[in-house]
Amino acid sequence: TTLSQITAMPQDVRRRRGDIRSSPSESIFVNIQISGNCKVSQAGMDTLQRPGSVMLLDARRPFSMQFDAPFQQLCLHLPLAGLPAKGPDVTNSAGRIVRGDDPAEQYITREQLPHPVVHCSTSN
Repeated sequence: TTLSQITAMPQDVRRRRGDIRSSPSESIFVNIQISGNCKVSQAGMDTLQRPGSVMLLDARRPFSMQFDAPFQQLCLHLPLAGLPAKGPDVTNSAGRIVRGDDPAEQYITREQLPHPVVHCSTSN
């Protein structure tokens, strides 16, 4: 499990089928948007991630992220093998913003993120 803080200029990030074949990863990314917006596509869903929101991405499936302006994001790389079998299937939430009442987000924020964690809030 790794937690990265990303501060970067506008860019496009893509994980394609060829990337998955050449660099397989049995994991999910838990992305917390701090500043800027991110257009995310995975599993046929297109979502706009805004500051303060949490999104899960399944590293086993193609996805794209488009940042049109400078941004900051926290990214937790979470191996699926580290998740207990009896927990919620967090991959069902991949490609969309997860809400506070979503069992996957409750599990991730309670069990996987460094403590204490409260929903992100930003001010502009």
